[in-house]
Amino acid sequence: MIIENEASAGTAESGDARVTVRPNKGGGLSLELRGPSATRYGEDIKAVAIATLSSLGVLDADVSIEEKGALDATIRARLSAAVGRAAGVVDIPWEVLA
Repeated sequence: MIIENEASAGTAESGDARVTVRPNKGGGLSLELRGPSATRYGEDIKAVAIATLSSLGVLDADVSIEEKGALDATIRARLSAAVGRAAGVVDIPWEVLA
């Protein structure tokens, strides 16, 4: 998917994550992670985010994740929703995330 616009998904509530995706044409993937679990689980969260972006075919994006103890499934869902919105895709190919 090609990221055309900035889009977000999620909340700043406990157990959730606020994900923002911005265009980064030709710049590859840039990932910023903030939140209380980032120190301890940051590498695992980043791995989930990179795998999700790869599954969705996103090559160039600036991604910001502010997590509040979100589980992997929540991060995948929020990231997929934000990517879909940013790329203008209505039907997210959920089967690629299995």
